[in-house]
Amino acid sequence: MHSSSKYAASAQGGTPAGEFILQQRYSVCISDLLGEGCVAKVYRGRDVRFGRQVAVKVYKAADNMHFSSFKNGIEARMSLGRNPRPNKGDVASGALLDRMTSRGLFVDVLGNSQDGKGDIGIDPDSSLLFSVLELGGQSLESRLESRSRNKALFSLPELRGLQWTLISVVYKLERHGLVHLDIKPSNIVTFPTGAGHWQWKLIDLDGTAKLGIPVRFGELTFTPPYMAPELALAYLKAGPGRAKLCPVKLAASMDLWSAGICAIESIFLSPFLVDQYLSWHRQTGDNIKFLTWIGEI
Repeated sequence: MHSSSKYAASAQGGTPAGEFILQQRYSVCISDLLGEGCVAKVYRGRDVRFGRQVAVKVYKAADNMHFSSFKNGIEARMSLGRNPRPNKGDVASGALLDRMTSRGLFVDVLGNSQDGKGDIGIDPDSSLLFSVLELGGQSLESRLESRSRNKALFSLPELRGLQWTLISVVYKLERHGLVHLDIKPSNIVTFPTGAGHWQWKLIDLDGTAKLGIPVRFGELTFTPPYMAPELALAYLKAGPGRAKLCPVKLAASMDLWSAGICAIESIFLSPFLVDQYLSWHRQTGDNIKFLTWIGEI
C-alpha cells in the first residue's frame, strides 16, 4: 500500500490529524466534525476545484466490515440513480410516483476513494476509505428539538412536504429492491435547492439491504425506537443471544413503519417511542421489554 503523503493514516484504522487534502481536490479540517457513527466520521470539507463546501465521510478503518459499509453505501446510491425495476402493481399510479420521486430524495455522492486501478477502494495516498457527499443543513431530529423547545408546530404545508418525502423515499427504495431499515429523524436532513428553498433527503445508505433476501441480524443497521414490529418479533423469536447469526427476510413495510414514526413525531414534536425505549432500557439494562411491546402492536 502506497502512503507517500504527510497526511497518510493507517489502513487498519484512524484518521489523519489537522487539515489535509484528498485526491488533490477535497480539503478537510479534522476539527470541523459534523457527525460520527459506528463506522465513520463526517467532516465539513471544501471542493477546491469548484469552490463549494462538501461533507467528507471518513471511515474509521479499512477492514472488511468498514469496506463493506463503504462500498454498500456508494452502490446503493448508484442503484437509486438508475431506472427502477418494472412496476408489477398499478401501472398508472406507479408511473406517476416514478416521475415525482425520481430526484431529490437521497443524499448525492460526489466522489469517493479509489484504489490504484480506479475502482471503489482504499485511496493509495492517504490509505483511507472515504466518500464525498453534498453538504446538508439541519436534521429533522434537530428541527424537532428546536420546535419542541419553542412550542412551534409545523404548518400543514410543511407537514405535507415532509410526509410526502418520507413516503416517496420508501416507495423509491422498494422500486429498486432495497430497504434502508434505519429511517429516523437524524437521517432525514435538509438540503438547499436555491433561492432560499430547501428539501428533505435521506442520508446514510451504508446499511441498505436487498428486499426478499435473508440477511443475518448481525449485518443489519437499525435503531430500536424506529424498528418495525415484524423485525422486533423476528429478533425475539431467534432469541437475543442467537439473533445476531439468525437470518431474517426483509420487507418494504419495515421502512414504512419507520417513516410513519417520523411522521407522527413531526406532528406532535415528541420522540414518544424514544422516551419509552430509554425509560425501559434504564430499568432493565436491555432491549427486550421494549421489543416485546413493539412486537405486540
